[in-house]
Amino acid sequence: MKKVVLISGVSSGFGKQIANLLSENGHIVYGTVRKDILSPGNVNVLKMDLMDHVSIKRAVDTVLEKEGKIDVLINNAGMHTVVLLRMLLLNILNFRWIPTYLE
Repeated sequence: MKKVVLISGVSSGFGKQIANLLSENGHIVYGTVRKDILSPGNVNVLKMDLMDHVSIKRAVDTVLEKEGKIDVLINNAGMHTVVLLRMLLLNILNFRWIPTYLE
């Protein structure tokens, strides 16, 4: 049975390999990348950045508009330690500094 699959991070490594394998087996595969790349095999490539909520929503909405559903989601995209630290610091500032500043 053909499934609609969304995989984050298909530009290389495991994401690229699983995207190719699933598409070769007849599934409809959408893969996300941060930078423009050539589509690996028969994979529909979507631009998405994990730090940009608008791009995440746009990628999911694109799949839902074209296919009407997402059967399988594979969260493969990685985030480097520096990015995680930046997100943590921004969250601390948002929760502590901004409410205090606005009072």
